[in-house]
Amino acid sequence: MKNSFGSCFINLFKGSGLNTGALNSDIKAYNQNRSKEDRDCFCNAPFKSLYFSHNGQVTPCCFNRRYVLGDITHQRIENIWNGIQSKTLRNALKKNDLSLGCYICELNLRSKNYKSVEALRFDGLSPKEKMPFLFEFEADNTCNLECIMCTGEFSSAIRKNREHKTLLDNIYDDSFILQLQPFLKNLKEARFNGGEPFLSPLYHKIWNEIIRVNPTCRISVQTNATILNDTVKDFLNRGNFHISVSLDALDKDLYEKIRVNAHYEKVIENLIFFRDYCLKKGNYFGVTVCPIRLNWKEMPLLLSFANKNKANIHFHTVLFPPSLALWNHSYNELKNIYQYLDRFNWAAQNETEGNNIKLYRQLITQIEQWGNAAKERESDDSVLKRDTNLLTILLGKIYLWCDNNISNIDERQNKKEKFRIIIEDITGKFENDVLTNCMKEILKTPVEFIVLTLELDDKSEIMERFKAFIL
Repeated sequence: MKNSFGSCFINLFKGSGLNTGALNSDIKAYNQNRSKEDRDCFCNAPFKSLYFSHNGQVTPCCFNRRYVLGDITHQRIENIWNGIQSKTLRNALKKNDLSLGCYICELNLRSKNYKSVEALRFDGLSPKEKMPFLFEFEADNTCNLECIMCTGEFSSAIRKNREHKTLLDNIYDDSFILQLQPFLKNLKEARFNGGEPFLSPLYHKIWNEIIRVNPTCRISVQTNATILNDTVKDFLNRGNFHISVSLDALDKDLYEKIRVNAHYEKVIENLIFFRDYCLKKGNYFGVTVCPIRLNWKEMPLLLSFANKNKANIHFHTVLFPPSLALWNHSYNELKNIYQYLDRFNWAAQNETEGNNIKLYRQLITQIEQWGNAAKERESDDSVLKRDTNLLTILLGKIYLWCDNNISNIDERQNKKEKFRIIIEDITGKFENDVLTNCMKEILKTPVEFIVLTLELDDKSEIMERFKAFIL
């Protein structure tokens, strides 16, 4: 083992902004592999990018859903781009201030997983441009799969069959397409997530417009590779598509257990088609993996598969649901995972393979840090067993987060009161023994994630999130 599993503990789950010295050190290490131009700002997303969510909210990227720049249902795109919220976030990131919703990047920073810091996706263009160069769309949750780590927010099939809820209204109509047109000619890239993008009528309309006014624009699609029909092939022939395929296992039974409704052989067949298309055009081809409790032994196999198929690999950080995630596993389980994955070594034959191996090693480092956090957490478990008022401990963590992240006194107090009322209302519906187990699991959770949950608009969704910690 190259690093002692018990060493280098990062106080990862104690709240944002509480260990600024360590964070500054991590930012310095993160910047080492970035160009000098990009290092002027932690993240260039708010200078070049807009992300459109299914509910009409516009944020700087798909990873920061907390800091809302505007709402497309009553604001125009140009007003959101030039608005005060956008300017505030730009100024914060120039100062390496990640407190405005950038908790996912901060978690990856603190766990030393620098290559998986999502802010890297926005490097490469000057942050001083006046117009956005990148649009991200997660505006349609139409999907044919019911992946076990997903929710109805991102899959219409889950929303209908698992959650038994009405389908989401599609608020993006033809007037939105007209709003997009003045921006499309300047775009360098448009990214599409789902649902399953190749099933989306909305995305089909946007692709037609992009191909019409800006045919060289990079169209990046994250697909489950279950859909490859004549319509899809026609778009591929006419447009400049760059494709990443979600693939969480190479074992057929395990893959189909995770990606419910998918057929492994068909997915691999389609993946090879997408690979050949991208290689022929010299475009990006990737494999995206969600490491969870069921598939962590597949990681070495998936890395070898990516290298063999000349694919760029990317490991997502899965925070939810907690019953499937790795970050809240026990110390002994995480130590076992770390030791298993650390046994494998590869010799890179090219730059893509070299980058893939680095990402694999950083995944291992992340698991190591989670294990160290679990060891620290378990050493404090006796305190949780003695203290019967776990709700007080949870509120204390949330209040401390508010103190460290909300500068306006009135806003800070309003948030504390809002969060207290929601938590007491939600937890009041649990029996005492169930509530105790729920609280113990929630107290393992990054406080930023708890805050994001409490800020959901739908109280029933907050209740579902809390219930998930009982599993």
